[in-house]
Amino acid sequence: MADSKTQGRLLENVLDALDDLYDWRDRAASWLQRLLLATSVALRGAEWEQPMTEAATAVELIQLSGDTDEAKNTAALAVTGDLRLRLARAL
Repeated sequence: MADSKTQGRLLENVLDALDDLYDWRDRAASWLQRLLLATSVALRGAEWEQPMTEAATAVELIQLSGDTDEAKNTAALAVTGDLRLRLARAL
């Protein structure tokens, strides 16, 4: 498991990626999905592992859908909104 400083930095990176998604930055959902998955692996055994894994899976399924980019972004925002708020409060 990562030490508290490393865990804090990883969580800050995820929050930044969630903010990019919220701000409609280019390819934010793809970047977010990869970061969520990597963070869940790095935080294996920590309280954040499961929320990161669940969010990564949800965003990946959205990315694989045939929806428009706008619809994908809206759906990704919906499935990650609670995580974004939780991270913001924790940090």
